Amino acid sequence: MDDLFSYSPPPVAIGGIGGSGTRLVCDIFKSIGFSMGSVLNPSNDNILFSVLFKNLSILDLDTAQFLTLYQSFSKISQGLPLQSAEINLLTAAIHSNDLFPEHWKQQVLALMHEKPQAISMPWGWKEPNTHRVIERIHEVQPDIKFIYVRRIGLDMAFSSNQNQLKLWGPQVLGRPVEISPRDSLSYWCATQQRMDKVQEKMGSSYFDLDYDTLCLQPEKIIAELFRFIGKSADKTVINTLSLLVKPPKSMGRYKNKPLDIFRSADIEYLTDRFGLKMAANHLI
Repeated sequence: MDDLFSYSPPPVAIGGIGGSGTRLVCDIFKSIGFSMGSVLNPSNDNILFSVLFKNLSILDLDTAQFLTLYQSFSKISQGLPLQSAEINLLTAAIHSNDLFPEHWKQQVLALMHEKPQAISMPWGWKEPNTHRVIERIHEVQPDIKFIYVRRIGLDMAFSSNQNQLKLWGPQVLGRPVEISPRDSLSYWCATQQRMDKVQEKMGSSYFDLDYDTLCLQPEKIIAELFRFIGKSADKTVINTLSLLVKPPKSMGRYKNKPLDIFRSADIEYLTDRFGLKMAANHLI
């Protein structure tokens, strides 16, 4: 193992279930001078990370290969040169991922052959699926700062973005899934239960960001984010960044929805874990 992580600043990684507000958090970090990657999609997902780590086999990769993959991703993100063995592993990983169109693969392959130019700014990435591999990343880089963006499960259940349910759902739930609000909530609950355990392991390296609270109290949450990454900011900066926060119309769309389409165990978990209150067959 080289000493890459002993001299480079730790990155800030942003993840969450798709549609939970990770793009907004990424915009905040870009606004304060973070490099969040050179190849991004319209949602500001880091395409290099997606192509390398968003696949079902990534969790089974042996430790040495995972370390090399992550170190290589880190080097490219910071404009540092790659070794030939790293280039070979990256190339194989990119070609083997059939979830992405060829033009995306070509863009990230080109990054490996660009002349390295070290960045002089803090760095990180936003890719919702990061939460699926953050435990392994934390093992190889314990000082990483991870922000898990959490939006209330019932709002997520009625979202049109069910990409993670399609990809990870069968593995997470241990059965075939239906792309429906019912299975979407089950996936959300299972993921949240796992992330509670991840938070315990990561301790101060983990920031649980409630998207609804960010929308309602942006100055408070943005100030907490600054403290999390160890930076100071005056009220003027925080107030300016809070202008990026615009609560979506979909916020609270779960209210007055009937609950009988959902599994009772999932509703019980929501009410017990997050203190939601019920009236008849509805959450209020």
